[in-house]
Amino acid sequence: MKNKPTKKTSESIDDDPLDHEIDFSNARPNSFWLGVVDRRCVRLLEPGLADVFPDDKAVNEALRRIQTLDV
Repeated sequence: MKNKPTKKTSESIDDDPLDHEIDFSNARPNSFWLGVVDRRCVRLLEPGLADVFPDDKAVNEALRRIQTLDV
């Protein structure tokens, strides 16, 4: 079964070959994604903070340093 190519709405040039093979126009967000992980471990960072802390290790190290300051 072939998927129809998606229409580009912007003028940007995108050479990703998967854009022409997979049609995401009927895609829906997965409302159950938090069900597969421990909800206590999932935190959402604001975009500016996500740039400062690029991965889990960086976040954990910063929080451990703050924790040792006896705030």
